[in-house]
Amino acid sequence: MFSILELERKNKKLTTIPLSIYRDVADHIKDYKDVPDDLSGAIPETAMTKERELLLNISEKILKIRINKTLTNPEESVGHLLTPEEKYILEPLLMAWYVRRLERSPLSRP
Repeated sequence: MFSILELERKNKKLTTIPLSIYRDVADHIKDYKDVPDDLSGAIPETAMTKERELLLNISEKILKIRINKTLTNPEESVGHLLTPEEKYILEPLLMAWYVRRLERSPLSRP
């Protein structure tokens, strides 16, 4: 995850990432959601909690960077590089951008 974050930070354009990255992180976090009673309050529980927090923070940063890159240059065709979650977030934003652009177009005025 950290290598993907660093790659996204260093490149101006979207990079290729696994399409299931956010789902995989969510599944991993869900697998460790329930800590066994014998580990409650122990060091392994603390480590697992920190791991979940770190994965969530890195995932959120990757998502924000990729969304911002796409919104910064909405005319660039990057749909093939987006995950389903990114497309879900971006679809209404890009539609609003295209509608505003069409409304400003001289062709749309009577």
